[in-house]
Amino acid sequence: MPPHLLTASLDEPGLRRTLSDAGPALTTIYLESETRIVLTALSNFLGPKITLPPVRWLVGRAFGPALEIRWRLDGDQFEATALTESEVGPKGWQESGWNTLLDPAPRPRDVLLLGVNSTALPPDHALYNAQPQGGLWIDTRIPRPLYYPAPDPKARRVVLHCLDYLSRGLVVLTRLCSLASYDE
Repeated sequence: MPPHLLTASLDEPGLRRTLSDAGPALTTIYLESETRIVLTALSNFLGPKITLPPVRWLVGRAFGPALEIRWRLDGDQFEATALTESEVGPKGWQESGWNTLLDPAPRPRDVLLLGVNSTALPPDHALYNAQPQGGLWIDTRIPRPLYYPAPDPKARRVVLHCLDYLSRGLVVLTRLCSLASYDE
């Protein structure tokens, strides 16, 4: 099936319900507030034991292998878009005008995320093995550790698998799909 976009305007309970209803199609969430950026497992946002603080998230993307739902806060509503190449999208949403403009096939792309696992740093580095169980990535250009919900917390690097949606051969949207280990 070609790339397919659906749109909706949702309040916060509606957005949470949509993300919950999508179930296993969504695994990971990316959130931005005025002061924070978070990339974590979706379960940390929805519960049952919510570990994220109650923050006014302005922008977000929840994604998995077959579906991405992205949103931005506009007033007191979230303007949401679902991106998929299957029938997995939310029911009752409106068709996007982009659907007729998109090329019939998406193009895969991998994005190598910043940071090297602290377990792979040189032994003389101050943060070498700072978290022996893994899950902590360090990049000297960023003044704080990076945490990715990678399948392997000891992976040297992490890659983000994406699909580019094209219009007349040009990338117009990129759907996030999954995180994976990347060992050089």
